[in-house]
Amino acid sequence: MNNLKIFAAVFIILAVCSSSLYAQRDSSGRKLKKVIREKLVEKIGIDETTADKVITLQVKHRKEIKELRKMQADYLKDITENPESPDISSKLDAFVDCDNKIYQKRKEFLDDLKSILTTKQIAQMMSFSNDLSKFMKKEMKKKHRDSDDR
Repeated sequence: MNNLKIFAAVFIILAVCSSSLYAQRDSSGRKLKKVIREKLVEKIGIDETTADKVITLQVKHRKEIKELRKMQADYLKDITENPESPDISSKLDAFVDCDNKIYQKRKEFLDDLKSILTTKQIAQMMSFSNDLSKFMKKEMKKKHRDSDDR
């Protein structure tokens, strides 16, 4: 269960980082990707090719989880809007099944990471991702405050 909590924390951090990284297609987005790759190389001690593999895995995983969460949100909307529906039981089952699929995708992601990184490197990546996430949130709040002052 602790592994699941750790993995969930890693996933959330990576999702925040990757969404920030891939949300922009302009030069600043490419610059951010380059900086993150360089920091992964520096902090974790991996080469650029491995860093690119990690980033690619992260993007793929984030996309899969996003799709599952959207499906789950759709089921929840159907359930709450039509609680008397004759197929409510199957919708409830499908809603819960989305959680199981998300868990399986997280496990697959961790297994994929273990195939290219050591457990120490995964832990270092978690630490880096956590620090980056905090920094990004702080900068976003700061940017939001600055735009409100105008």
